[in-house]
Amino acid sequence: MYNDFVEAATSGAQAIIKGNLTALNPNEGKNQQVFVHNHIFFSFAVDLMDNYRDLTSTENNPSWTQANHDLNGIKSLQYIGVEGLHMLATAIVHYKGQRVIAQSIIPGILNNSDLNSLAEYGTVDEQKTI
Repeated sequence: MYNDFVEAATSGAQAIIKGNLTALNPNEGKNQQVFVHNHIFFSFAVDLMDNYRDLTSTENNPSWTQANHDLNGIKSLQYIGVEGLHMLATAIVHYKGQRVIAQSIIPGILNNSDLNSLAEYGTVDEQKTI
């Protein structure tokens, strides 16, 4: 099933880089644009002047490194197999010198009309409940 996600993420990222998909925010700069295609949310891993530099990496692209760390964190959580913990399907697609982050969409996140279907996550009470 995850292989299907990666395949769809790869084809979506390629379509974005080729200019075949319309951004949700077309008035933003190209690297700040986000996309939804086949129920997958896409954004670019881009470096901006004010980004933090990763001093533990020799890579000159800190946002690329950050995206890799995020993906490795997700892999670690999946590996330990905490019962009841669910994560977004995530893939990083590197194509034609650009890196696109693809994530499954949290139900209801883009359409708040049905708040009952909105997934809940995180903590708001000093980590007493998650």
